[in-house]
Amino acid sequence: MIELPYHGNTISMLIVVPSDEDTSLSSVIPHISTATVQSWAKLMHMRKVRLFIPKFSADAEVDLKAPLSALGIADMFMQGAADFSHLMANHRQRKSLSVVEVWKQGCYLCEVRKVVKAGLRVILASPWYLDQPGPTHNWARYYNVWPLAFKGTEKQKRLVIGGEVCLWGEYVDATNLSPRLWCV
Repeated sequence: MIELPYHGNTISMLIVVPSDEDTSLSSVIPHISTATVQSWAKLMHMRKVRLFIPKFSADAEVDLKAPLSALGIADMFMQGAADFSHLMANHRQRKSLSVVEVWKQGCYLCEVRKVVKAGLRVILASPWYLDQPGPTHNWARYYNVWPLAFKGTEKQKRLVIGGEVCLWGEYVDATNLSPRLWCV
């Protein structure tokens, strides 16, 4: 098990790495519990390792009705009993401060269009990842991006406030940082 501390060591991400490379994930998952993780944590010790983690994202839908009701927070689940109007009023007031970053691959202009249709400002990062691997890296593609090439009104296009160039660490280290940043 590998622990990656964050936020001044106040939280961490735990990564379970089977000791045998032939061990499948499906055979490990049934054995993971709070008690198991705590027992593994007692066996941990500090040492340096080289760790390569691919990009990933995690999404989850959680039904909070039972746990919140158990805490005495039940009104929000009863029709007509909860009043959330003050939350939406605050959202409308702060809408002009919101900026959404579009970084997902695929049809990024489709995502930009969705965001500006909702009246939110957007900054585009999807097409400008500098850490793409290997000799197939095509620098010319960065200069062929047209962030306003989506179907929308002029008012919507004014909500696109710029772009962001991203450089992550999967393929970048001290030996190749400079050539990645300055494509000469």
